[in-house]
Amino acid sequence: KRDVVAAQKNVLNLEVKYPPMSAEPPDPKGAAGAPASAPRLASLDQFRGYTVLGKLPGNLSGSQRQERPTAHALRDATRAPTLIPSDTLNRNEFLSRSDGVRDMAGPALPMDDRDGVIWYNGNLVPWREAKAHVLIHSLHYGNSVFEGERIYNGKVFKLREHSERLHKSANMLAYELPYSVEELDRATELVVKENKLDSGYVRPLAWRGAEVIGVSAIGTKVHVMIAAFPWGAYYGQKAIKLVTSRWKRPSPESSPAGSKAAGLYIICTLAKDEALAAGVQDALMHDYKGRLSEATGANLFLAINGELHTPTTETILNGITRQTVMELARKRGIKVVEREIWPDELAKASEVFLTGTAVEVQPVSAIDKQEFEVGPITQQMIADYSALVRS
Repeated sequence: KRDVVAAQKNVLNLEVKYPPMSAEPPDPKGAAGAPASAPRLASLDQFRGYTVLGKLPGNLSGSQRQERPTAHALRDATRAPTLIPSDTLNRNEFLSRSDGVRDMAGPALPMDDRDGVIWYNGNLVPWREAKAHVLIHSLHYGNSVFEGERIYNGKVFKLREHSERLHKSANMLAYELPYSVEELDRATELVVKENKLDSGYVRPLAWRGAEVIGVSAIGTKVHVMIAAFPWGAYYGQKAIKLVTSRWKRPSPESSPAGSKAAGLYIICTLAKDEALAAGVQDALMHDYKGRLSEATGANLFLAINGELHTPTTETILNGITRQTVMELARKRGIKVVEREIWPDELAKASEVFLTGTAVEVQPVSAIDKQEFEVGPITQQMIADYSALVRS
């Protein structure tokens, strides 16, 4: 403890320089006619001095976080911070290397207070001006639908499949998107280009508007936005630990499991937060029958006797990464079995991993008290998937 305090005092003696205020509004290419933003702080690539790669206190507002990130990080550090000359980091590198971007649970900057542009109902608008009313129907009733997409080498992996699934999700919730799959593809490519992202994450979202407040959504207008931003690994660990959640995936008669609908993630958030509070990285959910289902945002695979076993899609989203990994495994001659899997069968598994756009292929080292190795099948799937998305 004395060493940590001494290190903090030494660091605090460094000169801390803050960015100048910039009165220049963002000038997003292609966003002609977009309203100018208010004066703002210079973007992160304009910082001089040293950048502290450490966690910021969670109770700061967006403006406080952006105004004095270095001082707050030093003042509240619980471990020796990493100091890197700011001139050596561009904005995306800063975000990719900060703790908040390595771990999705705590973003380095609040999502509503960043530079860049967002595609909003057919137009590019400055990031901070992409807003919706507090009385929109989807905010109250959870019927928005979304996607999660990864950018590799400046391109979105399996973009068409994601755009098609966004349409399918909306259709399962009884509404149509006002933009075609092709239009969504082009909009996504534009957003990635305008935000100058070589790697990162894309979040498309569709929702019902504020025309009505009752439970029925008839008469609401459908809106669509697409945001793209730097985002590193979902977990900060090579292999993660899971705890079995008390929350269960519902029957397909109770929820549209094939839709990536916001409302279906309520129990995922509860399960994830409870897992983090328990000191592990995520939760394993069972379904309404007590069968193994999935993690809070990723599909589940078990390696049993040289084969890959994965739960059926009765109560889960048939992930695009899930389908991709199954294809890769079959190409390697690995048998893939989709079936009902019960909790006691975890004892038969030598390896366990998760798949998803955000998590990619993620090894699991333990579920409750059961431990697993990061074995040859998992390692092969990680290598094959990594090579595919960057090819």
